[in-house]
Amino acid sequence: MVTPESLEIAREFYSSLPASVAQQLLRSWANGWTTSFRMHETQLLNCIFCCFGQPDNQQHYLICPSFGGVINCVLGPCLAEGFLSHLCLVNCSVLSAARLIVASLSYHSMNNYPVRFLLRLSAAGDLDGIR
Repeated sequence: MVTPESLEIAREFYSSLPASVAQQLLRSWANGWTTSFRMHETQLLNCIFCCFGQPDNQQHYLICPSFGGVINCVLGPCLAEGFLSHLCLVNCSVLSAARLIVASLSYHSMNNYPVRFLLRLSAAGDLDGIR
């Protein structure tokens, strides 16, 4: 549960980090990932990590087992459980911040991959756009 005290702890924590790291945390806290749901695209996409029937939105990616498995391989398992811990709003640590930043940067790298664009064109039936 987020309390005024936990928010103050989170504020002190991110204030102690380099500006570029703190900016990535703030971006995630503000639901700033450029997902198809957040951008209100005409074609809402599914999870880019192949979770069948799961939406392309930040809320899913923070608990996505496929995506979490990749991050676990890179940084080790997450010791703290829960959505707020994944957002680094409670149980703040350098490791939890690193996990969130790796998640954000990885999502945006994968989302901007050219294959994703081609799949969107193909799903929309716009095969003339593939050139």
